Amino acid sequence: MKEACILATIVLFVGLLVVGIPAAYAAGPELTIDPKEIVPGKNVGITIKNPSAGDMILEWTQVTRPDSNKDQHPGGTIPAGSSITFDYPSGFPAGANTNKIGEYKVEVRWKTENGNGKSVTDTFEVAKKTDFKLISPAEQMIEPAEGAIFKFKLKNNVFEKYPVEISAICKEIREFGVNVDVGEAYAWDAIIDGHTLSMKKDEGTTFFVWLEPGEEKEIEMVVNSSSSHEPGDFVKIEVSDPDGTITTSILTTTAIIPEFTTIAIPVATILGLVFLFSRRKRKE
Repeated sequence: MKEACILATIVLFVGLLVVGIPAAYAAGPELTIDPKEIVPGKNVGITIKNPSAGDMILEWTQVTRPDSNKDQHPGGTIPAGSSITFDYPSGFPAGANTNKIGEYKVEVRWKTENGNGKSVTDTFEVAKKTDFKLISPAEQMIEPAEGAIFKFKLKNNVFEKYPVEISAICKEIREFGVNVDVGEAYAWDAIIDGHTLSMKKDEGTTFFVWLEPGEEKEIEMVVNSSSSHEPGDFVKIEVSDPDGTITTSILTTTAIIPEFTTIAIPVATILGLVFLFSRRKRKE
């Protein structure tokens, strides 16, 4: 009876060894991507760890872009308990990039103990840092000493706090495509997110709005012109985040008042026609 118990214990121990080692190997590599979200043109780090008791053979690491194009990193051997790290796209062959917005799939192909291939996958996201949505009309015309209201939404798509720069520059009247110096230091006022800022002729003002991770914020910008503005003077508004300009399409212009002759000639023509018709009727 004692011998039978010893024999059973030995059989069980050997069985665990036979089953356990391949099971540990079959667990496959541990794949880590950091960070999980980036803006276009940036790198992610790809780490592959071998948690098994034996060496692990990698066939390749492949990244599939949102446009279905694929980039491959060559395989190799990872010793037991070790890991390797490389960057995408800079550590991959020429042509690899993160220029497209969307989901990128990372696939690691490795060989099992019997030589068969298996894969482990994970993903990361490439997103615009800031979403911009204009609520009010992009171009507005105002009379001197009046104001225009621009509303737009900003959304932080990434996991970090950063500033969005809102800048405005006023330009003097333009004739024949050339700036005309009117010699005045007149000013525009811009009220951005409740803060009043002044702009002199040909000078700009800048205001920073900080966005928390994932935050969506509605911005109201009021642009006021002074009574000394000439018709055609304008303010151009630019919104940009740390990665570059988001938009420069917001514009307000002081109303262009027609010259006297532009109004007088058509009015005189109409009055003349009325006079002729009335005279003709009298004769009839």
